[in-house]
Amino acid sequence: MLIAVLACALAALPTPYVVAETDVDVDADGKPDHVAIVSDDVVAIVDEEPCAGCGDRVVGRFYAAVTPSRRGRTVRSAIFHSRRGEAWWFWRTDFPAALVSAHYSGDGLVEFNLGQFVNGSKWEYQLFSVRRDGKVARLALDSPEIYTDARGAPSTDAIETTRAGLRFRDFGNAGERTGAWVFDCAWDARARRFDCTAKPD
Repeated sequence: MLIAVLACALAALPTPYVVAETDVDVDADGKPDHVAIVSDDVVAIVDEEPCAGCGDRVVGRFYAAVTPSRRGRTVRSAIFHSRRGEAWWFWRTDFPAALVSAHYSGDGLVEFNLGQFVNGSKWEYQLFSVRRDGKVARLALDSPEIYTDARGAPSTDAIETTRAGLRFRDFGNAGERTGAWVFDCAWDARARRFDCTAKPD
């Protein structure tokens, strides 16, 4: 009997490993502060067979490392995509990607997005907020499902800020109407959530 085995190669990487970073003023003192997405236990995976989601990637538990200039020390916050303690994976690159920051909620704090693989055509992005003391937490209690084709970028500028909140575009291939859609999401500060509407693009 012939058995096919899907194999992959594993390799440790130097740590700490930075997958994305930016310099932005988080403590409102007019000076840029360093924000990075970091792992201390990351490993490299190279899949030997082609498939959606296969390739040269890194897997590990990541945290946000923020160094506010006022405090002068780095604050670490564990971050997760759907559940605490889960591993994240990103495509492996020679240099850290740009961490895209914005003001999605309009509350004056710095926010950023971070994504994970969903399928061969899109990634899902979560939103995080950086407090002035450097601590990081999920922005919304009930996060919108932000799916967009960002070609696997850890962080994307395809999520636009609007006066009410944010806008993103997605492609749907199921349901009564397939094709491109535009989602507009308004921030509800009291409920700490985005209320989203969709229309064909």
